[in-house]
Amino acid sequence: MSLEEVFSKVVAIFLGCVLMFILPVKIMYERQENLCQTYALTESIALIDSVCNKGIIYQDVYLSFLDSLKKTGKIMEVELEHYSESDGRYTKQIVSELENSGEYKMQTGDLIKIKVNDEKGNAIVFYGGYIKDEDY
Repeated sequence: MSLEEVFSKVVAIFLGCVLMFILPVKIMYERQENLCQTYALTESIALIDSVCNKGIIYQDVYLSFLDSLKKTGKIMEVELEHYSESDGRYTKQIVSELENSGEYKMQTGDLIKIKVNDEKGNAIVFYGGYIKDEDY
């Protein structure tokens, strides 16, 4: 057996291992990432659409949303923005009011946005809408 034949068999075995083991694991990891992004998007849309229809965020609903994101096993950071005619309010202000009063009220025509970042700080969800009604 020549050295070239041995080398080509080693390369063939190596490529076979890559194709049989490493590549499927990589594909499964990417698929899992896509599922987490889709789940975060679905949960964010449900939250923001509910807020747009009611004009209010309840603390228990927001905490339930955060818990649902934690179920993915990924560390995610949520940023909220609320814009009215007079000013803008951001995550810390909104969460502070939720902790103090248990709810955060908005008015018809206000804009609410949500941004969910992954553990690397990359935005995986960006969604928002205008408040249509006030249920309070």
